[in-house]
Amino acid sequence: MAKFILSLTRALIILINMVLLNFHPNSEVEISIFFAARTVFFLMLVIDYIQVAYYNYGIERFIGLLGVIVSIVFALIDLSGFMNFLVLEKANSGYIISGNGNNFITSFIKPFNAQTYIFISALGIIFMLGIEVINSGVRGERTIKQSTKEGKTTETA
Repeated sequence: MAKFILSLTRALIILINMVLLNFHPNSEVEISIFFAARTVFFLMLVIDYIQVAYYNYGIERFIGLLGVIVSIVFALIDLSGFMNFLVLEKANSGYIISGNGNNFITSFIKPFNAQTYIFISALGIIFMLGIEVINSGVRGERTIKQSTKEGKTTETA
């Protein structure tokens, strides 16, 4: 039960961070801060999911590896924005992210909607957190049922 509560608390803290990190930047400095903060956030999640994958077995290890992959993808995209390989610009319809026209390779990247990217990254993290919380809840329920069958109390299980 404690693992479930910790998973739920962790998920809540991560969701609060996601909301706080996704502000509307208005200057070049704010754009750099936007990408840098998101990069650090996703790198923190990479480290967290590596730890989950390393110290667990079975489905928990799979969840950890999936979390590492999802977090690395978003960290690389945001790192590209921080290093000016991707450019965040305000358009009439909102913000767009496009490849930097001053770089031969990144200039081939077609513009895409920044709100859509942020929504997809948030959905990816929410999906991962949902899997974690559900898994820890199911595991906790099994442990409680198993300890009850064996005649143990939940304090000693």
